[in-house]
Amino acid sequence: MKINLDIKDIVRRKIRSFRKEIDELKRKRINYLQSRSRSIVRYIIEADNRKKAILSLIVVAFVVLPSITIVEMEPKKKLYLDFDNNMAYYDLQKITSVGPNRLTGTDNELKAAEYIEEQFANAGLQDVTIEEYPVTCYEVDKAQVSFVKYINNSKINYPDPRYNPVMLTHLSDFVVNSYSGSTTWTSNDDDLPVVFLNSPDDINSNVAGKAVALKSSTISSLTDAYMKVGEYGGKMIIEINDKYHPENDYMPISKGFIKKLDNGHMAPFPDTADYSKADYASIPGIMVSKSIGEKMLSENYRIRATIHVTIEKRPVRIVSGEVKGKTDDFVIVGAHHDSVYAGVGAMDDGSGTVGVIGLAREMAKYVPPVTVKFVTFGGEEEGLLGSWEYYKAHKQDIDSHMVCMLNLDQTQVNLERADSFSIISTDEKMKNDFDTIIKELSADERYQSYSIKSVYDPSVYGVDMNSFSVEGKIGATAVGGGSYEYHTKYDTIDHIGAQSLGIIPVIYGMYIMMYL
Repeated sequence: MKINLDIKDIVRRKIRSFRKEIDELKRKRINYLQSRSRSIVRYIIEADNRKKAILSLIVVAFVVLPSITIVEMEPKKKLYLDFDNNMAYYDLQKITSVGPNRLTGTDNELKAAEYIEEQFANAGLQDVTIEEYPVTCYEVDKAQVSFVKYINNSKINYPDPRYNPVMLTHLSDFVVNSYSGSTTWTSNDDDLPVVFLNSPDDINSNVAGKAVALKSSTISSLTDAYMKVGEYGGKMIIEINDKYHPENDYMPISKGFIKKLDNGHMAPFPDTADYSKADYASIPGIMVSKSIGEKMLSENYRIRATIHVTIEKRPVRIVSGEVKGKTDDFVIVGAHHDSVYAGVGAMDDGSGTVGVIGLAREMAKYVPPVTVKFVTFGGEEEGLLGSWEYYKAHKQDIDSHMVCMLNLDQTQVNLERADSFSIISTDEKMKNDFDTIIKELSADERYQSYSIKSVYDPSVYGVDMNSFSVEGKIGATAVGGGSYEYHTKYDTIDHIGAQSLGIIPVIYGMYIMMYL
């Protein structure tokens, strides 16, 4: 039978086009290829000469299909990934039960790291490991602070015997700053007069031998204010919270003496301090609640304090595992598993950590377009120490093959108090890609209770993503709203919106599968 040239040309063009597409989209699912094959069949069957169409079909069947090698892979346009919120909540229970906190360098941090390592291994991730690097850590060993009322007479420097000292409750009335100096009360001579200043700009020689009190709303850099107090002979710095957590009566939050370096990274204050200017090791720093601060200033109180803080080199832990993709290029999905000393850190950043674990379980089912490295860092609360150590240890690989870093920090929302998530990208295209994904998800009723926005901000700072972005890598970080217990002892699992734990992980997973 002689085949008309036009029909033969059509068949050849279709075969060439089909083979080219197979080369470009190889390793797709078999059902995708079958659907393409059927489209060719339909096209040929519509030809005028049915006999010629039959012969053309034979050509497709015996020439094209035998040349196709099929490797199962998640289709690039699949939009919905699964996430087990109940399992994530269970993970959060386990992580927050290791102890009163997950302070970097402690046994509690190690227990959390080992649990994450176990979950990565159980999910089927490859190259699962815990890396350790020595960094400057701190631990509050003792914290006692009280107000002592003195006789209001310039000639008499003695506590008023009519009043007992007012003992403050650690973690509720006050918290100790990370890398604080230490002091021990031994006699009335150690009771410190308090001088209240309107601004750190007012710190001068008049603060010598005194405790300096400042409101949070006036402090742009706590570390700079602390340094200035020491240089002028001050003996203590007291930050009065009039800025954070008005929903919870301005409870004190855990902050620290951490220095931003000229290269954009951060470091613990002891690593950068000039001890020739002041004996910072003996100058403590605390934050008090707004009500306690007002009480302190309304009466003629002095501060009596015994604060012991250990500062030494300890190991920071980084847990990692990966899902191999089609290429050696990779994306890092990360969170920090450590917490401040004041609490268990269910929201900050237990929520992000279990998001990483949950997404790892899901992504391990597929072969993504790029390799996905799942990493949880210690040392975030001390100045992004873990992520910076990780970058330095893997610099060559990161510089050569890292596509971006996707960070999860406080990625939960309790709908009883808030409904918003923000994804902040340092790259405009990434921001636009997230916009598209969010729009796709808006049709799913599981996401309709939440307000999710994508934001472009190349200057975002203070999260583990920054250890990579200051080195020229793009990335995104996500955060949920309504975190009223941030950096306090009240950041417990009781305030977590369990059904929100998978929101950001699913969006990140979709981004990896659709756009990388």
